[in-house]
Amino acid sequence: MEAHELAHAADLMRGALSARIDERGRVVPCRFTPAQVRELGGMAAWHPRLYRQMAACTAGIRLEFETDSAHLAFEAQMDRFPSGSQSMIDDMLDANPGVRPPYDGFSLDVDGKRLGAREPGADGLVRFAAGAVPGKKRRVRLWLPCLTGCRLGLVLGDGTYARPLGASRDLLVLGDSIAQGFTSLDPALTWPALLADSLGLGLVNQGVGGQVFQPGSVADAASATEPALVVVEFGANYRFEPCRAAAVERDATAYLSEVSRAWPAVPTLVLTPSYHTEDRYPTHPASCFADVARATREAAARHPQMSVVDGESLLPPDPSFLIDGSDHPGPNGQVAFYEKLRSSAELALNQNTSSEA
Repeated sequence: MEAHELAHAADLMRGALSARIDERGRVVPCRFTPAQVRELGGMAAWHPRLYRQMAACTAGIRLEFETDSAHLAFEAQMDRFPSGSQSMIDDMLDANPGVRPPYDGFSLDVDGKRLGAREPGADGLVRFAAGAVPGKKRRVRLWLPCLTGCRLGLVLGDGTYARPLGASRDLLVLGDSIAQGFTSLDPALTWPALLADSLGLGLVNQGVGGQVFQPGSVADAASATEPALVVVEFGANYRFEPCRAAAVERDATAYLSEVSRAWPAVPTLVLTPSYHTEDRYPTHPASCFADVARATREAAARHPQMSVVDGESLLPPDPSFLIDGSDHPGPNGQVAFYEKLRSSAELALNQNTSSEA
């Protein structure tokens, strides 16, 4: 195609709560505020180095725009997978050696039609054919990688414009790697992305691989996003280490109180841990995991805008839905998870609308 500059990616960004411009003029987006990033890497974190890695991943961030281009190219650099992501990819390939790359990347949808995930070429461009007819108005979204970070420059095309779409209210997802998108193989096909789409909402995805209830990590997020719905998904990572039920109760209570103070009138779904197997990673004998669902329910019950969803109901008890053979939904699991959660999300939104009327 004969491509020319249509826009800079920074002007089309959604789902990022902060960003910086690098020395080459490229935008480096972040789905957390700077204060949140400091908390994730601070003394109170269980695994600060891992959380800093995960905070740099661009899960849920996307470019959204309208264009008349039939062919598009994006100046993009995809970072190397951090060690936390690479170890999960290794687990996935060990359990399912037939999975083929890309394991993450940039994913485009045009007027709701998904074109799949791909990585930048040797020329530093991610290219897509958006349609066969030049000059036709198209609504485009480019989903950024969920297992690593990236840098974006110009948006190029063979049309005449790329206009940002109007902002919408968001689905805010707070959670661990299951929320971040491990391992969907396509950032557009994570359960948070699918759920947001089905509800007609934008998305801010603050899933952090390895995370637990961390008091303080909400920080100043309320100043940067006003969600229509919040989903909280933690608990799986208590399986892998020694922990005390009293500490989980304390942290879950403190964390959900922070969420409540940040968004007191926003309906909030709090998920208990979802289906897992014990085959590859048995629960640590000194873990308090057996108490996590109860602690989560009791902490959420303190807040009238919060509803608890039984996480075990969100996935069939079938290892074929877990691409790593342990905890993480594959593409079929992401769809199953979202489809089961959607009814609870719709009910929460409808009840909130009725109460406001």
